[in-house]
Amino acid sequence: MLEPVHKAIYDEGAALEADGRYGAAAVRYRIVADNNPTWHRARLDQGRVLELADQPAAALAAYAELPSDADAVEATGRLLAALGRDDEAAESFRRLRDLRPEWPGSRVLEAQARAASAPDLAAGLLEDYLTFDDVHLEDGVVPATAATATALRDRGDHQAALQLLGDVQARLGETPALHELTTALEVDAQARALADARDLPLDRDQVARLQGAREAFAAGRVDAARDTLRALLDEQPLSAVTWATLADVLEAAGDVAGADQAIRAAVRLDPVNAAYPAKLGDVLYRWYSGRFDAEAAAAYARAAQRRPDDASLWYRKALAEQRSGAWAQATASFQRAAELDPTDPRAEDARIAAAGAERERLQPVLFAPQPRPDDLPEAAWWAFHRAWAWTQRSEPDADDHALAELSRATALAPGFVRAIELEAAIRARARRGLDTAIARYEQSLALEPDRGWVYGTLARLQQRAGASTRPPRCGEGGAARRSRRAVAARRRAGRGPPLERGAAHARRVLRRDRRRPGYDAALALDARLAQRIRLARPGLAGGRSGSCRCRC
Repeated sequence: MLEPVHKAIYDEGAALEADGRYGAAAVRYRIVADNNPTWHRARLDQGRVLELADQPAAALAAYAELPSDADAVEATGRLLAALGRDDEAAESFRRLRDLRPEWPGSRVLEAQARAASAPDLAAGLLEDYLTFDDVHLEDGVVPATAATATALRDRGDHQAALQLLGDVQARLGETPALHELTTALEVDAQARALADARDLPLDRDQVARLQGAREAFAAGRVDAARDTLRALLDEQPLSAVTWATLADVLEAAGDVAGADQAIRAAVRLDPVNAAYPAKLGDVLYRWYSGRFDAEAAAAYARAAQRRPDDASLWYRKALAEQRSGAWAQATASFQRAAELDPTDPRAEDARIAAAGAERERLQPVLFAPQPRPDDLPEAAWWAFHRAWAWTQRSEPDADDHALAELSRATALAPGFVRAIELEAAIRARARRGLDTAIARYEQSLALEPDRGWVYGTLARLQQRAGASTRPPRCGEGGAARRSRRAVAARRRAGRGPPLERGAAHARRVLRRDRRRPGYDAALALDARLAQRIRLARPGLAGGRSGSCRCRC
């Protein structure tokens, strides 16, 4: 208790503070603190009003009089952080952890101070914070998490940033700021993956050999299938479907490390196909005794982002998260799976956990990144890939974001054919702005003519828009394409049934039209249908000419 005289001085200081006379109040608080060194409140009040009086050095000196008082150490750290002296602030908050170990918020304060200079350490502090029972958004975890995730992203570690964001939101709930940052990071990561994608199609003979390998595998001739696939990859190492098929074969043969390496190659070559990251998650979860469950969960998450209504993916993701110790994320994934399919009977398969405990992994197969054309501005290149990444997402406004990025790309590079055709595909797919889609495809043909798939797409769009039932002219032979039977063949090849059935129909028409004028040009139509069969890919892909083959 204060003596009456000191109590009167303290009350006078409080009245001066209320009047905004902070310097005079600090003098009163200092007198009380000097005469009552065990009553820390007066010294803390002295430092606080000195801060209000814009005298940070004097405030720090006041707090330094209480080196073992947790409140004084916290006040010191907060003031140092406000002054931009982050390293000193971090050291104060580290001391605060020792003085007040039961309060998890000290870890958040230290993480905020260390985010820019040591984001790994900051992320570890935030993960440690999440292990406490008494955690709240009021502790400042949102800005600390955002700062740490941003620093990790700027360093190039997108996966660590996404992991931290996912952990915090799974525990404390989704917040607008962290959700927006998560989305931006996912789009950036997808854009980088798409920019590095190098998936190339197989020719007719290679497709037949791939199918033969699949048939051999189905018949139990695993060695024959493996040898055929390896020979195919010697000829065309940039075929994602061949790598993915080899992964299935090697896994069945017991070569788990090889299967892991093969499916990672497929994911790298074709990051759009949801089946490949799903397969990668399966390999990592089943065969490595839980050692890479976090990576498996991330792979399942990428697949689920592209197939958000697939209950199986969410269930497998939940199992991987559960076994890796990410309980909050597992719970959310289990709930999502149950909502989508309450009857799913899947359960954790741990039969081979012990065998996978020491299993080694091979190094990833490396490919040179796809080069940016010399005449294309870098900003336009990345705007296009961000747009492409947006098209792979399930948000309602994803197309709007993609179109905005494409507008930036074409403003910087008006002749960027891939950007023009991606915009056309988006508008056609959404069934809005068909006239604009048609105009964009016509613009792309003016820049890069003689690409049959664009002509076929234009024909379908013009029919849908009621513009014309006549396919556009492509080189010579327009008279033959104007024949009703040739038009019917082309229509049948471009809608619902598989392309192979459309091509067969075209050949039947050609046999009947063998004596009609323009027969040679109609043969060219059949050749273009065959080419479309070879080049057809799931989703969007880059063509040999550098253009973007986009399905409408």
